Amino acid sequence: MVQMPALFITLYSPFSMVLAAAAVILLWRLLSALFRFPVALVTTLLILAGTNLTGQIFTAPLSANVILFPLYLLVILLTIQFQEGRKWLPLFLLFPGMIAIAFLGATGISMILFPVFAIFSKSHPLRLTPKTRGQLMFLGAIALVCSLLRQFAAFTDPVAVLFPGYPDGSHFLAGPVNIHRVLFSIQNGWLVYTPLVVPAIAGYWFLARDNREYFAAAFLVLVVSLADAGGIPTWFFPGRFGYPYLVETYALLSLPLGSLVQRLWNGRAKLRVILFTVSILLITLNLFQEWQFSREILRPGRMTPAWYAATFGKTRIDPHDQGLLRPCFPTTPDSIPADPPLTCKSLARFDFEQPMAECGPSQLERAAHSGKYGLLMNEQRRFSPGLKISMKDLACGDSCWLRAGGYFYYSCTPAASKVFLVITCIHMGNPYKYRVVDLSSDRFHPKQWNHVEMSYLVPFPVDTDDQLQVYFMNWGDQECFIDDFDINLCKTAP
Repeated sequence: MVQMPALFITLYSPFSMVLAAAAVILLWRLLSALFRFPVALVTTLLILAGTNLTGQIFTAPLSANVILFPLYLLVILLTIQFQEGRKWLPLFLLFPGMIAIAFLGATGISMILFPVFAIFSKSHPLRLTPKTRGQLMFLGAIALVCSLLRQFAAFTDPVAVLFPGYPDGSHFLAGPVNIHRVLFSIQNGWLVYTPLVVPAIAGYWFLARDNREYFAAAFLVLVVSLADAGGIPTWFFPGRFGYPYLVETYALLSLPLGSLVQRLWNGRAKLRVILFTVSILLITLNLFQEWQFSREILRPGRMTPAWYAATFGKTRIDPHDQGLLRPCFPTTPDSIPADPPLTCKSLARFDFEQPMAECGPSQLERAAHSGKYGLLMNEQRRFSPGLKISMKDLACGDSCWLRAGGYFYYSCTPAASKVFLVITCIHMGNPYKYRVVDLSSDRFHPKQWNHVEMSYLVPFPVDTDDQLQVYFMNWGDQECFIDDFDINLCKTAP
């Protein structure tokens, strides 16, 4: 998922108040429709105060996932109303809600499973009435329209059909390869900073026994959401408490969590004591860690297990523990920080003075910035020589940066130049954290040699066999000269 457009940021405070009110009202109506008053009350408090939901609404930049939370609640609530009367009206009201969900996140289209399973819960698949067949066709039409409208979502990749893209040019990976980091990473791990998820997931056992008609949909949509999150290349979020891209799933988890609370509430007195004790502990831990985060005691993006252990339950930072943090992530993540000081070494240099078999006749005297030869790039040679190295050979440690730079010359108009300096990571043929410098921008000038330099914070790899690549590319029909191409690795001294 991605950040909301600037319009919503401008309306951040008042919109957050309206959003929070809608979320509380819908959550309460949903839970009170399924459970008795004390169970609904305890579950509501756990969702609101025991997770990072409230912090994501009020203290973090607004994201699509936060808006999806009340929309998910609305879909489930309309499904319950449909379940009670089997009328068309809730399905018609579902239509605009699903459209909004589809624009905010492709995986949300799976929420259509709630009314679909509600139809099948009291009808045999082979004995559907004409009315229920019509309702199923209507829901199928909603899903189709939502899938088509994904192409026009204003803040996702417009060429993606099933999955949204990301502003850095990366796309979903082949499978949820980062799911273990999403769940257990000390950076933003969902189960680390929202342990309430564990009993909520355990509650699916009771949801399957008490409300079977909602179990399948709630479970499948959660699986889709986790697979979605696990396929995001950028799996940690500096400056965000907990894992922000699963906030909408609290609408789903409220159902199994309510079922678990109901079982404990209806059990023996000892079970009620356990329920209240665990609830108070989880809420206290969440609120306290939110406070630690606001005081920069918890520092997502720089957290290590040792730092988490040293600051657990603390209200102050011991200066001697500062060394337990990862090196500082700068405000602009790809800029190389001045503190702590870094040591740099050369990974590759291309001055094109020696014959290179891969360049062949493209090494020319007229293309030289210094020395005798440089590289001509044109329609016959789209890519320059560059760096291709596996992450395990890079041996970055906690964090490291690349600094790539070189000289280029072009004689065409800037608009006609289609040359880029590229740094990216590749996992199973799929790029992630794809960064480019457009050499046609106003700071570069035709008919003279220009120097371009780019820094790049090497991301945590999806797999140690992933490859890091650095190169120039020319996608236009105008020629360009490249020379003195240097690639350096910078990291903290051991």
